[in-house]
Amino acid sequence: MRLFLAFLLLGSVYVWQHDDELRLAWRQSQPGYTPPQVTLFATSWCGYCRQMREYFAAEKIPYTELDIETSAQGKVWHEQLGGGGVPVILVGEKVIHGYDPDGVSAALASQ
Repeated sequence: MRLFLAFLLLGSVYVWQHDDELRLAWRQSQPGYTPPQVTLFATSWCGYCRQMREYFAAEKIPYTELDIETSAQGKVWHEQLGGGGVPVILVGEKVIHGYDPDGVSAALASQ
């Protein structure tokens, strides 16, 4: 009985810690699922922007990138989203400021 309770407790902790990942995996498995549009507002020299690109690549998250220094429209949209720095990530209609993989994962899971 104690072993069963230990497994139940460990399973609950795992689900609690990986809730966003599990919810996203379930949604992706549903027929007709279309991922939300992800846009990265960045610069070429920003280290956190580079880390965000690496995260998207590792997680196989498709995204559109707008360099706010070379794209006039990217700069305007960046400012409309609160600007202030880079990276700024737009997941559907959710705005995430800074390097925040957990925030991106939560935003993808909630879409």
